Amino acid sequence: EPGPLAGICGGAVVVGAATLSLIAPIFLALVLSAPLSASLIWALLAIAEARHVAQIDRDLTATVGRLSALLKSGSGFRVAVERILADLPDGPLRAEWGFLLTRQGANLSAGGIATPQQVVAALAAQTASARHATLLSHLSVAVGQPQDVLARRSAAAYAALQASDRQREEAVTELAQMRYSGIAVGLAGMAMATYLTLTQWERVSVAYSTPLGIAVGIVVLVALALPIGGGALLARAGDVDY
Repeated sequence: EPGPLAGICGGAVVVGAATLSLIAPIFLALVLSAPLSASLIWALLAIAEARHVAQIDRDLTATVGRLSALLKSGSGFRVAVERILADLPDGPLRAEWGFLLTRQGANLSAGGIATPQQVVAALAAQTASARHATLLSHLSVAVGQPQDVLARRSAAAYAALQASDRQREEAVTELAQMRYSGIAVGLAGMAMATYLTLTQWERVSVAYSTPLGIAVGIVVLVALALPIGGGALLARAGDVDY
């Protein structure tokens, strides 16, 4: 969305420029502000995308389960999607599945109208969630087939999603200790670095005010952040293949 994206970019630029102005001469701060701001923007956008994907994946299994049940009861694909959207809470998944309804029958630039298969395939190419894209690719083949075939394929997708969720929960449980250990080590390093900075500010400012000192400081910050980053990556343990 344009609003949050503009806020992320503007905030990253301000934070980057303010941080560099505290530890480097103004000219050097201006030179380094562009790559630092770009790195911050990339990191913030990656976090926003991860949250977006997590919200989709959180509701995906239950939604596919209801789709399977509705198709088994004899509802057509469009009717089933309409009934699901009526009860689905606001969020990324609801917005994306709304695309399945609004784009069906739309006029195509090449002529003709958009079929359900084309709309499902188009959404599969656009969604940020790999699990959702895999599901939609599976459904795009099944939507044009008879009702009983579509119902069976939806049931198979639901069962596979449930199995994937169980595997991910098991992996998260097994890796929990590693995750917490990594985050704890990283935070301890950050706390020690903060303490030394506050108590030895004059020495720190002199040591990191030169170009070489800034480069070393960046390396130190990355080294301190690696355990926290590793813990965060372990927190996202899971698999999209189902």
